Amino acid sequence: MALAKTKIYQDAWTKIGDNVTTITFQNLGDTPMLVEYTAADSAPANVIGTVYDRYEGEMKKTLTDLTFVSSPAYVWARAITSSTTVVYEGA
Repeated sequence: MALAKTKIYQDAWTKIGDNVTTITFQNLGDTPMLVEYTAADSAPANVIGTVYDRYEGEMKKTLTDLTFVSSPAYVWARAITSSTTVVYEGA
């Protein structure tokens, strides 16, 4: 699977992992971002998640290692303020 790069904003969750078991991503922007996980293909209801600052991310991590959500399959990202850019690859 190829890497994708997208701009994410503070006003909505953006899906960066679609029905995946592992994920690789990195925050390339200046603004910190939140990452959250769900079992269903619907955005998280809360504005809460793990914070990743500039150049932080994960590499080939299983979703079950990153969250306590039961049966996680979807990964969502959101800028904390304004916008940021994320590069990602799901598997």
